[in-house]
Amino acid sequence: LEIKKPYLSMAELKFLETLNKILPFECVAFPKVGVDTLVTPKGDKLGFNAIAGNYVDICVFLIQTMEPLLVIELVEQNTLQQGLKVMNTNTIKALNAVKIPIIKYAMSDKIDKDDLKTKVLKSMKNDVLVSLITKK
Repeated sequence: LEIKKPYLSMAELKFLETLNKILPFECVAFPKVGVDTLVTPKGDKLGFNAIAGNYVDICVFLIQTMEPLLVIELVEQNTLQQGLKVMNTNTIKALNAVKIPIIKYAMSDKIDKDDLKTKVLKSMKNDVLVSLITKK
């Protein structure tokens, strides 16, 4: 075995830093989260086994409960690279089944913080947003 370098590209790291700065204080984002850590089997394990070993680019959590709030799929401008890391359909189905929203975000050299914040907040469930607002 050998260490995988880099764990995140500089573009992914820059995006993650920016995302954590624009998120509400009660939220945190982590990169490369296993889908099988976001959902749990309910009866049939066949569907669960289909997502084992799959990862999402970034997952945003509510810090207090570590409930996953949304997933961000980073879309590379280089289509060859992107073709190698497109989100698996079983992953999409699993996230949809438990109602975790998925945002596709196009990577670029300059991250529009306002655009990112708008997309993130619009994607969060209304009850989560209400609880964040009423706690302040």
